Amino acid sequence: MHKPVTLPAILILVIYTVVLSLPVTGAGGEVTSPAEITKVVKGAVECTEWMRANTEQEVNSILSRYYTGKALEENTKSVWEFVKLPTDWHSITTAEDCEIIYQDKNMAVVKARLTDTDELDKDTQKGTALFFLTATEDGWRIYAQNYQWHW
Repeated sequence: MHKPVTLPAILILVIYTVVLSLPVTGAGGEVTSPAEITKVVKGAVECTEWMRANTEQEVNSILSRYYTGKALEENTKSVWEFVKLPTDWHSITTAEDCEIIYQDKNMAVVKARLTDTDELDKDTQKGTALFFLTATEDGWRIYAQNYQWHW
């Protein structure tokens, strides 16, 4: 036989649920929601607009929607080097199950499951990633990331 749920247990559950669902404010003081944070992560993983960039500055402009600081500098440089070379790249990467595992008003950590699919033979590779975001005046931006591919 199960024990009845006590009033303190119900109150703790309600408080925990309410606190987790509260929006937080970003660096500019605006209210942000968890959906805004995961949108940045999905955009960073799934964006392919940079493949059509004509200059390094254009790559930087596209990636600045998702990244900041050293992560923006490093990704801009490596993406521009990739774009300048002829390629037969036919893969699409998606971010699924984006889960915010930590969030306060200035920082968030998101865990995501990644799938890289070859559009020609439909071969897939899976992985997980951690994204570390900071609240900036332009919204949430990734300042660090760590990928673990399961080849």
